[in-house]
This record gives sequence, C-alpha cells and structure tokens, in this order.
Amino acid sequence: MTVFVAEGDQLFATQIGSAGTDKLFEVRVDGDTIYATAASDGALPGSDRPGAGGQDGYLMRFGADGTPIDALLVGTTEADDLT
Repeated sequence: MTVFVAEGDQLFATQIGSAGTDKLFEVRVDGDTIYATAASDGALPGSDRPGAGGQDGYLMRFGADGTPIDALLVGTTEADDLT
C-alpha cells in the first residue's frame, strides 16, 4: 500500500502479506487511521487468529505512518472476502 499527499508526493509505502495469495480490495482513511479490506489464503500478520480455511476476508487497520495496528479475520471454511 502506498499513500500520497494531495500534491502527489509519496508519504509512505508499506507491504504486508502472507505466504499465500493476498488481495487488497479497498483503502479508506478516517482521521489518522487507515483501513483496508483484503482477502488471503494465508494468515496475515497482526491477525487475531490464523486463517479459517480457503480464502478469508480481512479488515486491516494502519496508523497514519503506515504502521500496522491489527487485522481482523472474517472467514469460514469456504471462500470469503471483504469488499
């Protein structure tokens, strides 16, 4: 994930992922917190638990500087994602 300021300058870039296939769907900013929805067939760092099976959805939260805060896994044994 790369964040740019309104003038177009890069503020920061951060990479987070699992050993599996990862997909980033949407990024939103709320004050000094960045939220991202994603899906993975592996366990993403910061998650409250390992993957539930198949592809799982994640809601990730980052600080204003791109530092990962936590990741909430939303998944079943089937294919799941958050968009």
